[in-house]
Amino acid sequence: MGQPKLLLPWRGRTVLAHLIELWTELRAWQVGVVYSKATPEVERELERAGGPDAFRIENPIADGDMWSSIHAAARWRGWSCSLTHFAVVLGDQPHISAVTLQKFLERIDVGVTAAWVPEVCGEHCHPVVLHKECWEKLARSTAQTLRDFLHSGECELRTVKINDPALMRDMDTPEDFEELRPQG
Repeated sequence: MGQPKLLLPWRGRTVLAHLIELWTELRAWQVGVVYSKATPEVERELERAGGPDAFRIENPIADGDMWSSIHAAARWRGWSCSLTHFAVVLGDQPHISAVTLQKFLERIDVGVTAAWVPEVCGEHCHPVVLHKECWEKLARSTAQTLRDFLHSGECELRTVKINDPALMRDMDTPEDFEELRPQG
């Protein structure tokens, strides 16, 4: 991409600022953003865009992958003890609408100790929402990827069928960015 995806322009702000605002509007009690000290420009944007409402979680593995970031978030001690569920949200999916996310969230049975994933055309997608007990198991897991953890049996996996192909898309290339970003 030539720069961190979270700093790309999106609807008059950065992808990072958009995602923080989106999840705040969806009534997330806490928003935590995993970043690396290797990208100080992301840390600066997090300070600017997130203000006091976005908690900064440093990934101790400077060039870590998604799993190391998720592990860093799950092991972070700053989460409110009143939280019952945790959403794992990808920074390369700013194009998913608030309506789609709200439909997904509304169909989660909060009384069930499980990991919840949207399913489109038989494919599991992001975001993933984990019950607190699953989140704690994830923090201790020796799985190598989130997919491995979800299919390990450590936590029940439940799916929510959602008819939005945007959930199947990631912004991985400049061409993806051009195709997915809002016009105007």
